[in-house]
Amino acid sequence: MWSFLSGQKLRVFQSEKPEIWTSFEYSFDETYLAGIIENNPIDDSPKENILCIFCPSDMKIVPDESADNIRRPIQISNAQKIKWANNSQKIVVVCFAFGDEKSNKSEVSVIELPSRKKYKWARFTIDFVDACINWAKDDKYIL
Repeated sequence: MWSFLSGQKLRVFQSEKPEIWTSFEYSFDETYLAGIIENNPIDDSPKENILCIFCPSDMKIVPDESADNIRRPIQISNAQKIKWANNSQKIVVVCFAFGDEKSNKSEVSVIELPSRKKYKWARFTIDFVDACINWAKDDKYIL
């Protein structure tokens, strides 16, 4: 990520998964930039995706107001797809597990920023790998 006007490099991202690059998306007013980052655990546990919300001007993770403004990713398990609302600072997050562990593990949530309030709808037994998310223009409905 770099500033177009100054040419200054703001942040470098690396991932072996091509689908990660399509996850980066600005909020409707460009206050935030969301992206799914591949987490490399310290131990031998498998890699998992995490949801990070950045301030585009400095590319730092936005502070968590509920945790003494510590800069940390959104606490949500294995985010796979995201979509910002059209008129508000809300983001839909689709999470799912892989392999034999995916039964009852797919989850769709809406997260509101900057509070990080999470609206979890339900867990699903269907596979959300090919999910396509769209908000209604007035943000009242999600498809």
